[in-house]
Amino acid sequence: MDRDVFNFSILTREVTGQSSNPCIGGCHRHRVQPTGDLLAKENRNERSKLHSNSFISSDGAAFLAIARTKALREKDNVLNFANYFDTTPGTGCGATDASGQTHTARLDCSSRWVQNYLTSYSGAVFDLALDLDPNTMLASDLYSVGALSMRDFWSPSDITSKLGRFKIDKSLALACTVQNCQVHFHCVLERVPTTASVYHLSTNAALRTDVDLLWTLIGPLVGVISNAPASRTKPLARKRPSLIPILDEKGSIADRRAKGNANGTYWDSIIAEMTSSQNSIQAGIAVMRQRGLPQVVSELRVVDILVWMFRTNQQAPCS
Repeated sequence: MDRDVFNFSILTREVTGQSSNPCIGGCHRHRVQPTGDLLAKENRNERSKLHSNSFISSDGAAFLAIARTKALREKDNVLNFANYFDTTPGTGCGATDASGQTHTARLDCSSRWVQNYLTSYSGAVFDLALDLDPNTMLASDLYSVGALSMRDFWSPSDITSKLGRFKIDKSLALACTVQNCQVHFHCVLERVPTTASVYHLSTNAALRTDVDLLWTLIGPLVGVISNAPASRTKPLARKRPSLIPILDEKGSIADRRAKGNANGTYWDSIIAEMTSSQNSIQAGIAVMRQRGLPQVVSELRVVDILVWMFRTNQQAPCS
């Protein structure tokens, strides 16, 4: 399939029947987690119940109990990656789209969320723009990162300064004769296979070392000295989309409370969950591909899109 021109077979579906329980980011959160006024009402009710119990003697204790209950609810309702691909009947929103397909399972809803993202959000440019050279950071890569709401990757002046630093690094890498170089970004990038996936990171120590090196080396090239996970991981994911998780503060895969090592990569729990959910993820995405999902969109990126859509569109219907 052409990487720049694609067509989802169910792209033009219109929801013709809206259930009373619309799909919200894969349906799960809408059914089990109250939000807004309803959550506030439940908290007030909970506080009232706590005050009526003789063993609660202060507002502070009651407040802590309510906060604990709310935290547990939020924890319980953060979907495991595998849940986005659940094929169990009854886990979907129940809406029927224009093609006649009913969203009986959460996988049906997830398919729709990914379709919506790739056709209605600027971030699709990041996924669908042709990568002209997987081993070289190009201007097209940097501009595509800008499509992911990255202001420092929007203006020509920003791109020019970043691209200049990458070009210098590339020249030094081409002249480098050091085996297993740990100094030049492009030396390390070329050492990381384009076929490497996130599933390999838990068992391949050399690969994980190189990924951590890329995190470190890309910082000065994109002009950051702090952790700046979005500025580091989005360009890296552009070059190795099957391997490197995007980390962002706004509803991304990083919001899974992922924790990592001291260098700020925060990847460990994401890697572990991708690996433990691998069979479900791959089976579900195989179905999505039959429905028109472009091959260029990696499994890791599909999960990232679903997490982002789920957490930033909690009140939106599956349409």
